[in-house]
Amino acid sequence: MWEFVKSPEVLREEMIYNYENYGTTGYMISDDTYNDSPEKISELYKMYKTLPFELRFSSYARLDLMIAHPHTMDILYESGMRSVWFGIETFNKTAGKFIGKGMDPDKVKKGLIDFRKKYPDVLIYASMIAGLPTETMEELEESFRFLKEEAKVSNISFHKLSFIPGTDLTTNAVEYGYQLNDKEWIRNDGLTSTDVVNWCVQKRQSYE
Repeated sequence: MWEFVKSPEVLREEMIYNYENYGTTGYMISDDTYNDSPEKISELYKMYKTLPFELRFSSYARLDLMIAHPHTMDILYESGMRSVWFGIETFNKTAGKFIGKGMDPDKVKKGLIDFRKKYPDVLIYASMIAGLPTETMEELEESFRFLKEEAKVSNISFHKLSFIPGTDLTTNAVEYGYQLNDKEWIRNDGLTSTDVVNWCVQKRQSYE
């Protein structure tokens, strides 16, 4: 478990050093999925409780994993997580399957609201993708409304779907319903990446 993640012992030594020399008690943890393992966050939690200060940190986490393992929510909060970035990406069930987000969207929405109610002092940042296969602009509008008005997340970030060379989506773009050129992509229903970018900018401005 600790081959690609610093062990609790190493982290504790670094945190003690930073605290004694610089008074550091807050961290932004660079882990693409902090809660990828209940065992990992449990061991880190045990170590945090031995520190001579009250830790507060921000990190990336997967909301669906928190929902699947609800006891980990308390572990994360008690560990000191007060800011979290969720890569939710979409509430469209079909689109979610394309990007490995298989949990039922209604369950994800309920889990997000439950987490917000239980831990109102945690800053929540939601990251979404605009332009995924089968997802309409009307659905994107509804996703934005839900995140802003019902879930009341601290910040919403919508990004246009990107085609990365070598990926299945890019290699088989035509099969997924996209035409690619040097400037933009065009979906079979007429939606373009330019349309998506303009929409994302508009939503960013309206949220501010």
